Amino acid sequence: MGGRKPLSMAEKQARMLELFHETASFFTYKEVERLADKQKGITPQSAKDVLDELVSQQHVCCEKLASQTLYFALPSQAGTRRKRLRDTEAGLDSAAG
Repeated sequence: MGGRKPLSMAEKQARMLELFHETASFFTYKEVERLADKQKGITPQSAKDVLDELVSQQHVCCEKLASQTLYFALPSQAGTRRKRLRDTEAGLDSAAG
């Protein structure tokens, strides 16, 4: 069998985050699981762990709407998060010096 090299957790996270940023849309867990498998090569068995980790790291947002839970990560959020982090680091540097 011509088996593929297994993806590391970091590679899976990067690919799944890429999926969210490329589509800039909202998905249910089942949709994320299906798209991650088809488009990014992340097996359905590991999709939940990867998604849970991205949510816990606040890279992906998770909102409950009626009886569904929606997941999303917009590209503009990533830029805002990076800017906020740089501002916080700059504030700490100026307070320390």
